[in-house]
Amino acid sequence: MGKKITICYYKEKCIGCGACVSVADDYWNFSSSDSEKVELLEGLKGEDDVFTREGSPKDESRLSEAQEMCPTGSIVVEIIENEEEADEVS
Repeated sequence: MGKKITICYYKEKCIGCGACVSVADDYWNFSSSDSEKVELLEGLKGEDDVFTREGSPKDESRLSEAQEMCPTGSIVVEIIENEEEADEVS
């Protein structure tokens, strides 16, 4: 079965260092509306300025690196190893 990757971005914690942009600029970009933050491209806004979107399994290593490089813990990448588990979580 396949993997499912979910990205959670906690915008309030972000300091805009841009480490995530340098690793995965197809997922993050510098915000046009807030110069001190980055934005998760195609992210769906939830409560408390938390944005989520799915990531591609082929990008797993870059997304994990972006999470590790984030100095404030603003990025959480959740990887579910198979579709059966993914369906149970949804």
